[in-house]
Formats: sequence, structure tokens, C-alpha cells
Amino acid sequence: MLPSPIQPAQLERNYNYFLAKLRDLSPVFADRAALHDSETKLVAENVAELQQVGFLAAAIPTELGGSGLDYSDLCHLVKMLAQYCPSTALTVAIHHQLVAATVFNYLQGHADATLLRRVVDGAVLVSTGERDWLESSGTLKRVKGGYLLSAYKPFANSAQLSLSNGPTDTVFITNLQVVLHSGSSLLSNPHTTTTSPSYTSGSSHTSSY
Repeated sequence: MLPSPIQPAQLERNYNYFLAKLRDLSPVFADRAALHDSETKLVAENVAELQQVGFLAAAIPTELGGSGLDYSDLCHLVKMLAQYCPSTALTVAIHHQLVAATVFNYLQGHADATLLRRVVDGAVLVSTGERDWLESSGTLKRVKGGYLLSAYKPFANSAQLSLSNGPTDTVFITNLQVVLHSGSSLLSNPHTTTTSPSYTSGSSHTSSY
């Protein structure tokens, strides 16, 4: 498949563009921070506003519809954001960590562009926590047309974004065991979405993909 043509708006979304946008948005985020803390609310509206200016897709290659922002520049912007609203900075930092890993795999030829294109279209990536790297919870079972994912994840950063007024396409990145016909298993790194009809918050999650 040929890469998508680069749009003029993508070329304009360079470091200076995002710096200007964050300088406009960060004071607003700072004003909301106390309310979020007192009500223990997720910073969903902040994430949605960052999404609207293209910041969640900033590090994705331009041929996929992102801005191709250098990772060091991205880190500098997140660091600046943290001075105004640490919760927002942490939320987008975890999202960008998962994006960066996927971009690396894509550039190395180990992953296709499907997930990255979803981020360009508005998806937010959610991590189920570093504990998954130590002791995986849940399984993947091969079924006709794909895999059946069954898991209970006691923690997932920003999972409530899908249940709030924030971005509606929330994609979980997690670790699971793959159940093979031979009875052996291996760790995998699948993704699934909270738009799955079998997804529920606060209970076990079985999903096919």
C-alpha cells in the first residue's frame, strides 16, 4: 500500500505549532487542575482538547497522517505541560509511550499501520500497567477469524476516557497469554477497544479481535 499523501496541515504542525498550542491551553488546564483534584476527576476535557489540535498524533510519521515530531521535542512539550497540570502530562505521556513503541515496531517492519492510523483518527491508547510485564493476567485463545481475549484488569490508566466526555475511541494495550493447541503459551501484546460490545468497566472483559 502506498503511503497517504502528506496534507499541508501536517507540515504546519511542527514543534513551534505545538508549542504555541500548549502555551494557549496549559493555563486553562492549570485553572481546572484544582477542581479535578478535589473531585478526583479524570482530565478528559484536557485530553480531548489536545486531541483536537493533533497533539496525540504528533509523533506518528507523516505518511500515516501524523506530524512526525521528534521524540525529544515531544518530551520537552510534555515536560512543559507538566508544569501546569501534572495529571494531563502523565496521561498523554503514557499514551505517547505506547505510540512511540508502536511507531518503532512499524518503522522496523514488525507492525502494520492499523493502530497508528486509529490514533490519527482520534484513538487514545491506554496502558494496563507495568505489572503486566511481571505477571500477565488474562488469555488469548485462537478462534475462527482471530482471537478471543478474556481478562480482568484491575488497573488501566485513563480507562475512564471511554466513559466520559473525552475521546470515544479508547484502545487498551496489554499483556496476555496465548493459549496454543499444544498447551503451551507465550506472552503477547494485543490491543482491544472499549467500543467492543463485551467491554464493561469494573468487571471481567471478554473481547474478540
